[in-house]
Amino acid sequence: MLKDLRKQNKYTQFFQEWKEQKFEEHPDEQRKMDELELLSQNIGMKEGLTIACFDYRNLSLAFFTGNVGELTGYPASMFREKGMETTFSMTHPEDRSELVRFKK
Repeated sequence: MLKDLRKQNKYTQFFQEWKEQKFEEHPDEQRKMDELELLSQNIGMKEGLTIACFDYRNLSLAFFTGNVGELTGYPASMFREKGMETTFSMTHPEDRSELVRFKK
């Protein structure tokens, strides 16, 4: 159990360090995000898909479509409040280190 707790702290540290980075803003960001969300909603509704857009700057979900709760078993509020931390918790423990390497 102590071994697992040490690993958990390592991932928490990763998320904290990531959030401290500085990112440049895009001048048309909100308009582009609105267009992307609308397009994704239309595709999601037609095809019965859930589409998510990650904001890697603050490790949140910019938006997601569909009924994410039915698909994942996690309530939508958890995705809104915890963003990528929720998706990370859904990842199999043996795959988490690979996911962190990829995101770095």
